[in-house]
Amino acid sequence: MENHPYSDYWTKENVTPRAYVFMEAHDIKGVIENGIKTLYYVNREYGELYDLNNDPAERVNLWADPAYQDAKL
Repeated sequence: MENHPYSDYWTKENVTPRAYVFMEAHDIKGVIENGIKTLYYVNREYGELYDLNNDPAERVNLWADPAYQDAKL
């Protein structure tokens, strides 16, 4: 995985958009790719899934929506 300096984001210089973002905090792991944000809770049967293209405020959790099941890892 290639590193990118955060200072470029603060100064808004030489910023290259990324195709994906990985995140992790305690027992939560997540990824944003192609406008889909997926959060997984370790040792849990549920999570969160948002279509950021159509719901940028993350108001509708699509985790149980059959149309988005392929978006889960």
